[in-house]
Amino acid sequence: MFTDDNGIRRLNSRFKGRKSATDVLAFDTGDIAISVDTAKRNARRFGNTLSGELKLCMVHGILHLCGYDDTSAPERKVMRAMEKRMLDTL
Repeated sequence: MFTDDNGIRRLNSRFKGRKSATDVLAFDTGDIAISVDTAKRNARRFGNTLSGELKLCMVHGILHLCGYDDTSAPERKVMRAMEKRMLDTL
């Protein structure tokens, strides 16, 4: 699902207990929500295209659904490597 910062903030609050916007949320149901607003900001911030940032968000969400996590530095390193690997094949 593509939404804006307000929509993802509501989802984040309702399902994750966090009151902030984020770029992507993955749910146990297999659903992925992406804030296009945040993706636009991140694209500018990191020198990416919007299309590239949206692909990254989708891959990131899929990896969460596959059991990857990014809450610790070692987990984040593994997840970033998997993101790169998947994006390189797209």
